[in-house]
Amino acid sequence: MSGSEAPAVGAEDDSARCLLPREGAGAALPLASEKAADGVLVVDSEGKIVRYNRRFLALWNIPAEFAACVSNERLISFVLDQLVDPGTFLRVTRENQEDPCREYFCRLRFRDGRVVERFSRPQIRKGQIVGRILRFRDVTEEVLSEELGAEVVRLERGKSGLPDEG
Repeated sequence: MSGSEAPAVGAEDDSARCLLPREGAGAALPLASEKAADGVLVVDSEGKIVRYNRRFLALWNIPAEFAACVSNERLISFVLDQLVDPGTFLRVTRENQEDPCREYFCRLRFRDGRVVERFSRPQIRKGQIVGRILRFRDVTEEVLSEELGAEVVRLERGKSGLPDEG
């Protein structure tokens, strides 16, 4: 996740403590902390939406009214058409559901040109997996900068007569 090590599977999840539901356990409520730069989604061990923040809704263009009253499956269906490769997104999501101990990191390319990093890990409380925490970060500027740098290198190689390595 942008320069930080991924936490070990099975490690006590301090960040999850602040994400626990307030009243109405299990209800899809916004997170207590809305200052996070990352979009955050928390689902329980059955895949039901437990928590999310406004940044998550904004990154995925999800109306708050819709997110408050839908299942995780409907939410996934809602966002699929925003992605360049929805098949891979679904495959990785399914693999994650089948292996609750799994941690993963990937970059998602959106049709509108944005690139969002997705990091997911189990939410662990008292040694038990109780759900999953997913964090989303818009890294479009970083990726565009990397791609532009690579293009400049490629063009310079072409001018100098060196073979293209890509």
